[in-house]
Amino acid sequence: QEALKLFCMEDQTSICWLCDRSKEHKDHDTVLLDEAAQVYKGRIKAQQGALEKERDNLVVWKLAEEQGTQKCLTQVRMMMRETRGVFEQMRKFLDEKEELRLSQLRDLEKEMKDRHEENIRRLSGEISHLGSLITEMEGTCQQPADEFLQDIKSTWSRYEKKQERRPEKLFPRLEMKLQVCSLKTSALEKVMEDYKGIGGPSRKGTAFSVMEPALQNRFS
Repeated sequence: QEALKLFCMEDQTSICWLCDRSKEHKDHDTVLLDEAAQVYKGRIKAQQGALEKERDNLVVWKLAEEQGTQKCLTQVRMMMRETRGVFEQMRKFLDEKEELRLSQLRDLEKEMKDRHEENIRRLSGEISHLGSLITEMEGTCQQPADEFLQDIKSTWSRYEKKQERRPEKLFPRLEMKLQVCSLKTSALEKVMEDYKGIGGPSRKGTAFSVMEPALQNRFS
C-alpha cells in the first residue's frame, strides 16, 4: 500500500501518489502533507486569534455588567431609604402606599439581580467555552501532519468562527424604571412641602383633605 504523502485540497483528505493520478483526483489541487498542514494551521491560527479577541471583549462586557449592576443596585437602595424618609412624615396616611412602593423597588432590585446573574452565568459560560476551544486548537496544531489532517474537515467545521455573541444589555430599560421611581419620590417630597405650607398636621381637617387627591395621584 502506497504511503499517503499528498493531500487533496478539494476532498480535504490525504492520498497517495497513485490516487493523485487517478480519475477521481486527476483535476484536483493536490499538495504535500506538510504544505496542506501549514495552510490549515494558518487558518486555525487566524480563527484562534479572532476567538481570543472575542473572549477579551466578553471579559470587558462582564466587568461592565458587574460595575453597572452595582451602580443601579446602589441607586435602588438609596431610593428605598429616601422613600422611607418621605413616608415617615405622613405615616398614618402613607403606610399602605409605602409598602406598595417598596414592593415595586424590591421587584426592581430582584429583576436587576436576576438579570445580572443570568448575564454573568452566560458570559462565564461563553468565556469558559472559548477558553476550552482555544486550548483544544493549540493542542490540535501540535499534532503531526498526518494525524492533524486525518479529519481536518470536521475539525475545521468545529473551529470555524460562528456569529459573534453579544450579551444582552441590562441597563437602558431598568435605568428608565429607576428614573420613574426617582421622579415619583421627588413628587412625593414636593407634595409634602406643599402640605406643610398649607398647615401640616395641625390643620389636618382642612389641609389633609385638600392634599389627599394630589397624594393619590402621585402614587398612581
